[in-house]
Amino acid sequence: MEEILPSTQSRVKIQEVKDDLLILKDGRFVMIVQASAVNFDLLSEAEQDAMIAAYAEVLNSLTFPIEIIIHTRRMDITNYLLYLESYERQQINKALKNQIAYYRNFIKQLVVENNVLFKKFYLVIPYQTSEKNKLGFVESLFDRALNKQKVMEYSRAEFEAAKQNLNEKITELRNLFSRMGVKLTQLKNPEIIELFYEIYNPNQAAKQHLIETMQDYTVPIVQPSVE
Repeated sequence: MEEILPSTQSRVKIQEVKDDLLILKDGRFVMIVQASAVNFDLLSEAEQDAMIAAYAEVLNSLTFPIEIIIHTRRMDITNYLLYLESYERQQINKALKNQIAYYRNFIKQLVVENNVLFKKFYLVIPYQTSEKNKLGFVESLFDRALNKQKVMEYSRAEFEAAKQNLNEKITELRNLFSRMGVKLTQLKNPEIIELFYEIYNPNQAAKQHLIETMQDYTVPIVQPSVE
């Protein structure tokens, strides 16, 4: 008998994205928050010590679990290079035209040829009505043991309770991280979908971004890579 392989979609542990929350098939509601970055190396020694002390205070003050995720991607400046090239062609002054060409080549060599990366920092805040699943957020997304898991059913009351609980948590986190000069911004539905599109389709995401209106998609974004 021919083995029936699970579909690509069945391996994705995300059930749906609703009201700026991620709902997983393992029974968890998740809020994803992006944290602003601080250039630690540019701080003075006293400022670095203060930052470390503030971060320790944040960790010691937490009353619920969170996960910190660093998402690294190659920096894509294709549109910026195209803009410079177009601006260069419009110039009448030859000296200015040469300066723009020099700058464009410098940026291309610096960023593209040297494979410059950029990082985004996220806090993942979970809420779960049961304690049956102890996997971490990222681990649960890729864990094969959950492949046959059924779709989670939840009531409107459970969803509202999750939203209220997570909103209270993000308010507490904003107060804690503000002491470090770090701003927290909750991801909205399109931003959550864009994030996971980049995670599951890194090569394609580097060349093609999602459109802003998710309703315009009529097929699943994640598809099996087969001929």
